Amino acid sequence: KMGSNHPNEFVSMYYELANVSSAGKYEYTDSGLRKLKGLKCPRDINTEHALDNYATYFPRTKFIVSTRHPVWWFQSLYNYRSGPNLPHTSELIGPCVPGSSYVCDKKCDQNLRTMNVCTDRGNFHHTLSRLGKTPMSTPDELNLLQHNMSIVPVKGQVFLLELDQLDTENKASATIKEDLKQFLGIEHTLKDRKGGQRMHSAYSDPEKKKFLINICDEEHSAVRKHLVKQGQEAAVWIQDYFLKSTDVVVSSRDLFIELIEKR
Repeated sequence: KMGSNHPNEFVSMYYELANVSSAGKYEYTDSGLRKLKGLKCPRDINTEHALDNYATYFPRTKFIVSTRHPVWWFQSLYNYRSGPNLPHTSELIGPCVPGSSYVCDKKCDQNLRTMNVCTDRGNFHHTLSRLGKTPMSTPDELNLLQHNMSIVPVKGQVFLLELDQLDTENKASATIKEDLKQFLGIEHTLKDRKGGQRMHSAYSDPEKKKFLINICDEEHSAVRKHLVKQGQEAAVWIQDYFLKSTDVVVSSRDLFIELIEKR
């Protein structure tokens, strides 16, 4: 997951959400069927060892990955983490952890100066490439994937969506319910995602608000320019390479491509 909390809201319409420290034992329905379990963790695809764990212990895992324009993603993450200790956006161009292509795990990000907010994390094509769904055998593709993260070919399919596809007023969302249903093997029909307003409770405190940014302001032009370039490169790689994999599923393919081309 690489953008906003909308996927979390979508899932909560049909299933119970819980914060757990371990997978625990299987649970069963009243009819004796084993319940499927899922995990929402946007950090996993960026950390060093999580994909290895999936490949080793949960090889049949399917991945649902949401993406969005890197500029809006960065603004959202920056404002979520905002506070007196978070550096200016111009100081967050590059890696989250000095000398590393990965983000920091829970053991260290509390003491990390960037708080895992950085432009490298917005190279969505870099992190998607780790799933091993493309050849990575030509100079043209490798030129778009200049990172040092490990490649962990996973067996499971990947459902890729653009965040606007969760907006029921967007025409690109027309078949997403049915496509997700088929992807997950769900028997019942999914409901429309309920409309609603974003939660502003975290920003009601004047002390919190003074650290929020509008990324369109001139003082953020450097980071904005960097993120736009990343978005353009990601759009090219996704279209020319990632979507050609038979393991990658998208809903309303042509409309999905229109959305990512806006970058």
